[in-house]
Amino acid sequence: MPRTQPGALIESPQHVRQQLRAILKGYVTSIHGRRVPLQADSLCVHMDSPQAVAFLQLIRQELDSAGVRITKPLQT
Repeated sequence: MPRTQPGALIESPQHVRQQLRAILKGYVTSIHGRRVPLQADSLCVHMDSPQAVAFLQLIRQELDSAGVRITKPLQT
C-alpha cells in the first residue's frame, strides 16, 4: 500500500502497540482484515515521520516488557 493512502502509516502510540503485539503473536492484519502469519526478525521505522524517535522508544519498551532480546546482527 502506498504511504500516501489513508491508513498506510502508523500514526499513534496505540497503533504501534497494537501492531507490535500482533507481530509478537506471529501475524499481521491485511488491508482486507485477514490475519496473515508472520515471523519477523527485524522492524523498519521510517525516520521521516515526526513521531519516529518516540515510536522507537515505545517499541524498545514494549519489546523489553515482552522479554525480547535485541542483539546486533551476526557477522557473516
